[in-house]
Amino acid sequence: MPALDAVVQLQELVAADDDRALFVARHEVLDRQVALRVHFRPGAPGRRWFEKETVLLARLDHPGIRPVHSAGYRGDWAYRVSKWIEGE
Repeated sequence: MPALDAVVQLQELVAADDDRALFVARHEVLDRQVALRVHFRPGAPGRRWFEKETVLLARLDHPGIRPVHSAGYRGDWAYRVSKWIEGE
């Protein structure tokens, strides 16, 4: 993800399918590991769900829910950067 290269450095692909992927990454500014979720296809049935989930998670503040650090779009891709939970 070129727009995030300066801030988020991919470390490992954890899971992927045709529409989305989960990476463990290193956030250089926050100096911590983060989860990077990417949704590739704007027209896919799960895309709207991914976008709504991102908004909902960003609004919640509870110790049992992972915080969202940032989210956005890079071309057709939607992404969300959140706390990495070991063993995810």
